[in-house]
Amino acid sequence: MKRKRTAIIFVGLGLLGLLLLLAFRVLESPRQDRKPKLTRTQTENLAQAGVRRPVAGDPGQPDTNAPRGADASLERQRTLILNGRFGTAPIGDVLRELNEVTGGPDVQLIFQALALRKQEALPLVKDRLRTGEMFEKHMLTKFLRLCPWPETKPELVALASETGEQWLPRQGALYALGSLCDVTVGSEVAAILGEAGCPKGVQLVAIATLARIGYKDAENSIRPFLEDRDIHVRLFASRALGELGEPVNRDILFSALQDSEYLVRQEACEALGAVGGADVTGKLQSIAASDPHEAVRDAASQALLQSEIRGHTPTEKLALLKGSLERAERHNALWILQTILAQCGDNGRAFVGSLAAEDGRLRERALAFLILSSNK
Repeated sequence: MKRKRTAIIFVGLGLLGLLLLLAFRVLESPRQDRKPKLTRTQTENLAQAGVRRPVAGDPGQPDTNAPRGADASLERQRTLILNGRFGTAPIGDVLRELNEVTGGPDVQLIFQALALRKQEALPLVKDRLRTGEMFEKHMLTKFLRLCPWPETKPELVALASETGEQWLPRQGALYALGSLCDVTVGSEVAAILGEAGCPKGVQLVAIATLARIGYKDAENSIRPFLEDRDIHVRLFASRALGELGEPVNRDILFSALQDSEYLVRQEACEALGAVGGADVTGKLQSIAASDPHEAVRDAASQALLQSEIRGHTPTEKLALLKGSLERAERHNALWILQTILAQCGDNGRAFVGSLAAEDGRLRERALAFLILSSNK
């Protein structure tokens, strides 16, 4: 009797457990199908950032309306910048931050924010180039060197030509004019070379800018500087004439490669890269492999690449630069990325975009370069 009662109790408990399990499964199934609904704003923000919402019944399929790969990475970066501190603050405050920043990642974030907010920023940037403080002008010309805005050409020419201005913003304005690659400013830049008491730094960058914009009439203005007492001036003049396709004394440049001052050796490498020639290649290869100073080795490596890609089509340049990128140190790698964007057309931009979509060492800078180059 006692055993029957015990058996009945166990059977009852088993049935009760089975009923509870069935009830739990019935209640759980609809709960799995219910997902929290996003507000319209949340949905738009996710779409702008390239974040995919799962599709019921087909979770592996991406949203066909969302950007993919490089486009998605670039859109996420834009969204990150525009929703961040420098993307939401008034433009005047952003420029004030740029004037006060001492370096670090904030500089790059401000530059990207200004590029993305060009229409808002342009009037203030033009005004500050005329009326801003010395360091503010310097930082703005540094930005315009990376992200040239043709609309600022009159202000840059005026700043570069202002004899009462300090040398640092004048030099920066010349660099920015070089990035515009606008040959129409050639005569005004050449006039700076004839300025009495022109600061040496301004003089050097004016020479380099004339070559960069391809101002052929600058030869007569530059050639006298080959006889300057300062070796740096002579090297800048040699490089500029080489870039303009004019003959240069190579022996002087080869001799400068033996100078005890690393900056002289660096500038000699840059000049030899502009001159080119079979006799130059071996010298530069030796310097790139063995010079004790990193800046000189980098300059030699870049000069070799400049010589190698000269005269090639954009497609051929891209193939050569891509091959060099794999073994390049960081500083040279960044130079290669900028050269690809400047000289390799749409295919070059697509390649830099592929780097921006990967989780590699160059991802962040590739994204920054793409943003700066697409908002000129």
